[in-house]
Amino acid sequence: MLVSEEQIRDALKSVRYPGFSRDIVSFGLVKSVKIDNGEIKVQLALATNDPNVPATIKNDAENVLRGIAGVRGAKVLIDIHAPPAGAGTGVGATRIPGIKHSIAVASVKGGVGKLTVAANLAVARE
Repeated sequence: MLVSEEQIRDALKSVRYPGFSRDIVSFGLVKSVKIDNGEIKVQLALATNDPNVPATIKNDAENVLRGIAGVRGAKVLIDIHAPPAGAGTGVGATRIPGIKHSIAVASVKGGVGKLTVAANLAVARE
């Protein structure tokens, strides 16, 4: 029985990205699928600093692929691209002496009272 790329991609839709409800196919992580006489090789690309994420995805994907009729072997290769340093960090990283809390007031439309809100927040007491 011949295995198609469509069958492989459909099977990989059952592999969830750890911590999310979406699958690795909908996230666009599957870069290539190669089929050679029942031997499957899937190339994935991830951006993470967590070593558990690629290991989990690799194990889950290989198990799913081995369950497809006609598959003799499955290998998942993962290219890991670490996110830029500091991505997701920096919130609250800059401290201003004497300032305990800061609040950003913003809008994309002019004339909606940003200055009034900011001034009232500045003079309000706890």
